[in-house]
Amino acid sequence: MAHAASAAPGFHASLALDPRWRDQDGAYDNQHAWHDAYWWHKNNRRYFYTSHPEWVGYDPQWREQDGDYDNQHAWHDAYWWHQNNRQWFYNNRPEWVSYDSQWRNQDGDYDSQRSWHDAYWWHRNNRDWFYSNHPEWLSYDPQWQNQDGAFDQQQRWHYGEWWYNQNPSWSRVTIPRGSNRTRIGPIPRTCRTISSNKLSFSSNKQ
Repeated sequence: MAHAASAAPGFHASLALDPRWRDQDGAYDNQHAWHDAYWWHKNNRRYFYTSHPEWVGYDPQWREQDGDYDNQHAWHDAYWWHQNNRQWFYNNRPEWVSYDSQWRNQDGDYDSQRSWHDAYWWHRNNRDWFYSNHPEWLSYDPQWQNQDGAFDQQQRWHYGEWWYNQNPSWSRVTIPRGSNRTRIGPIPRTCRTISSNKLSFSSNKQ
């Protein structure tokens, strides 16, 4: 249970009253400089939630702005949501992308108007560009592999556009015996409209 002094920024001035407060209400950085929970929340939110999630109780606004409840009414921070349900993360709390500079680079891209969109937006609005430029995003939703393409005889997955370019009459692919799936298809109709340019126009919890 946090002491009363920890309810507001600047409480570290009274740490001399009880040395235990230094351990429970803050931590040392790599230069061995001690900082309180409020400093960590402002300057390194990932460390805050990864190492000291109990600090979220120090400010009632943090629970509202930095996380949300799942269907079992268990609260999770933004980093948990990004790791465990990325689609819900971007559909419901897209502002959280600012919590980690890597997320903007790995989870989305800019259109020709310099508006940033997440991978789910690109999949909905320009699927050909999605697969031509960021095929690694396929892993963001397990349904996309079944819906958007198929495996060849060497068990290599290809997007529908690739199949159409090989033979426009193909609409269904049979997987060789012994594989873990017997059939993939049909090829999505979107593969028949091929565009290499980006678009210019600018939920489910667990």
